[in-house]
Amino acid sequence: SIRIGSVSSSYLEATLETAPFEPEFHEVLSEIKAVTYHQIQVTEKTNGWEARIIFDV
Repeated sequence: SIRIGSVSSSYLEATLETAPFEPEFHEVLSEIKAVTYHQIQVTEKTNGWEARIIFDV
């Protein structure tokens, strides 16, 4: 589930919930080192929001 806390032109606060990680079912292909603000983009669309977030792997 996803719960949006607040949104502005430069800030997004949200809670995303997924199933717990289970190594026997989920294969780790790469680890995320960091999330960067470089080229981050959040756009309101007619049916919701679209976000582009770049992860440093």
